Amino acid sequence: MAKNKKRWLLLFVICLGGGIIYILPYLQYSFYDVMQADFGISNEQMGNLMSVYGLLNLLGYLFGGIVADRISYKALIPVSLVLTGVLGFWFAASPSYTELMIIHVLWAVTTVLTYFPAMTKAVKQLGADEEQGRIFGLKEAGFSLLAFIFSSVGIAIFTAAGDDINALLIFYSILYVVIGILSWIFLPKDENVVHGKQKRDSGDSLWMGIKAVLKQPGFWLLGFMMFCAYALTVSAARMVPYLTSNFAVAAGIAAFIGSVRTYGIQYIGNIGGGFVVDKLGSAVSTMKYNFLICVALLLVLILIPAQQSLLYLVITVVLLASLFIQAFRGIYWASLPLLDIPEKYMGTAIGMLGVMAYVPDAFILTIYGKILDANVDAVEAGYKYIFGIMIGLALVGFILAFIFDKTNKKKKVVKSTGKQDDIAQPARS
Repeated sequence: MAKNKKRWLLLFVICLGGGIIYILPYLQYSFYDVMQADFGISNEQMGNLMSVYGLLNLLGYLFGGIVADRISYKALIPVSLVLTGVLGFWFAASPSYTELMIIHVLWAVTTVLTYFPAMTKAVKQLGADEEQGRIFGLKEAGFSLLAFIFSSVGIAIFTAAGDDINALLIFYSILYVVIGILSWIFLPKDENVVHGKQKRDSGDSLWMGIKAVLKQPGFWLLGFMMFCAYALTVSAARMVPYLTSNFAVAAGIAAFIGSVRTYGIQYIGNIGGGFVVDKLGSAVSTMKYNFLICVALLLVLILIPAQQSLLYLVITVVLLASLFIQAFRGIYWASLPLLDIPEKYMGTAIGMLGVMAYVPDAFILTIYGKILDANVDAVEAGYKYIFGIMIGLALVGFILAFIFDKTNKKKKVVKSTGKQDDIAQPARS
């Protein structure tokens, strides 16, 4: 019982960090105009900050996995949070555009390179293989809930300070440092790290870790499955604008629907997806069925005409589709135990999977923007092209999950047969 309580406490501490870690780098998504005016920079420069951060993140996922294999997450997670907060104080000091670029470059280091793979590795070690779905589902739900709480408190402080963005930045920066210190106090030492270095055979090298990951067929199947699932998650951001553009939904109602989709639906989907994985006994099987359900719901969304009388039906389908799409976030990392990758290379595997999974951030919304711009006189058609692309992603994901699931079942049969053969063989003198 005491061990179980300690595990949930550790998960809560990890969720505290996960709930705050990306708030500052992505703050312009919520306070764009205020930040632009305060920094005195152009729209293009605002975009450049996020582009630099996003591109460097891809490198961070890759090399961060290698770092996580060599340095304990007890050191990496707290240091990442504290340094992100320190950079936040600089961010609040009215920096120049050049300084803003430097801050975002360094944030790519502290929020991805030294944080993400280490955090994922720490979560994985909280449960046995059969508990991974529940653990990762609760992790994603915890991140969402705490991010919502931190954001709500931040908005209250911003309003109380007379819309002073610097007051908000200082509040968040202090919070980063405090949570970093709490993480240092409560997180245990990584069992697979000694004196800051992974336990390795004398012949091990960086290349051997990468090679061990790349040669696994399951790595490629899972990586492209995660690509499809995450691309659907990013694409779902265009569902609420579909309502405002085609059904004349008021901005306030659209914001409410967006909040429900982003926080409420995501929370339910993350937890639900994780528990379904543990119930079915396979994250890949769960993803397979989830992709199929997404295909069906998106097809319904395409077939329903954009008529005002059908608004509530469309909202229902949008929320249902969002539920199953968000569930992927609580599922795909739970597939890690299915990879035949030694634990000492798991950080490398997590980082490389992160590169494959999150690359849609770099281009998919730009593609959708071009589609909508090209269909400015036929807005409904533009959005339905987007839903068609989402169906294609879900179908590809289903095919990959089907292959991976079949391969994994065959592997289990072979292992089971091998064990029975070993039992049947008489002992040799």
